[in-house]
Amino acid sequence: MRDAKTDEYTKYVLTRVARVVYCLVPGSSRHTAVREHKEKDCVVTKREVKVGVHRGGGPEPGYLWSVKYLTIAENEARRILQHQHQYDHVVDQIRDLARHTDPTHPSTQNVEKFADFFELKEKGGPLGRINLRVFFIVQQEQREIVLLGHYKKEVDGATPRAVVRKISRRARKYYRGDYAEQG
Repeated sequence: MRDAKTDEYTKYVLTRVARVVYCLVPGSSRHTAVREHKEKDCVVTKREVKVGVHRGGGPEPGYLWSVKYLTIAENEARRILQHQHQYDHVVDQIRDLARHTDPTHPSTQNVEKFADFFELKEKGGPLGRINLRVFFIVQQEQREIVLLGHYKKEVDGATPRAVVRKISRRARKYYRGDYAEQG
């Protein structure tokens, strides 16, 4: 039997993704699949996508691409880049991508195709010893660059499979419309 105190602990923030309901437990950052819930007890939300750069905006000649980013990706970047000048440097690199005719082959940065997305490699300079990977997809029709995540590479060799799966999953969810745009 449930009482008022139990109900308070069992309130969840729910996200509908196709036929699966995901539940964000208070105090946790992970979504868990839930099969049964009471719609009246739920607050339905979507994960956020924010616009960082608008196509045509910025200093002359303007950006050729819009840049959107998942708030999850922003949180990852802020966790990895502990100094504001490091974060600002990465933001400048992404803005520079938005100025290129083809952001998948920029002349000023190291970008490679990686699985079903792209990887911007950034190392040294303002980042110090940090070897950073910025993962993104490009939507040609909408002329958008969508940032999916960041990863601090600490060992030589390939990017771990867990990171590849996580970024691929975010790309699939973005294409399905599971993320909502927030100003």
